[in-house]
Amino acid sequence: MKKYTMDEIIEDPIKRKAFHKQQDEKYEKDFKEEGPHWSLKGGEFTGYVWHYYKPKGRYGDFFNHTLTKEEVLKGIEQYKATFACDSDIGETVGREWVRDIMIKNRDPNELTEHHNNPEWYYKHFPHLRPTKEKV
Repeated sequence: MKKYTMDEIIEDPIKRKAFHKQQDEKYEKDFKEEGPHWSLKGGEFTGYVWHYYKPKGRYGDFFNHTLTKEEVLKGIEQYKATFACDSDIGETVGREWVRDIMIKNRDPNELTEHHNNPEWYYKHFPHLRPTKEKV
């Protein structure tokens, strides 16, 4: 699979088309392997959360690439109970809340993004920490 830089994808329509084809093939493969409830292509909130935090997923490092499907189900259940959600909410903030719940389930003392802790945020995104300017 050819890797392109974001600039190449944006500037070159042929590379952009190739990139999107690769993504579609990857999502189709995940759909076949994971099933409709656990793949991004399935359109369900469980698949949306799993896609990002599963082992080797985009943000799998939040869980040292050891997250289980049971943890996802429990986190979503707690999220829906906490926020009185009747339907699956496939928005980024909902996914992040579920992530934080799953982190707290593993370690209740761990500080998380949505608990207003900038140190937790900078721990996971050190490149976003403000630097002191020279006077």
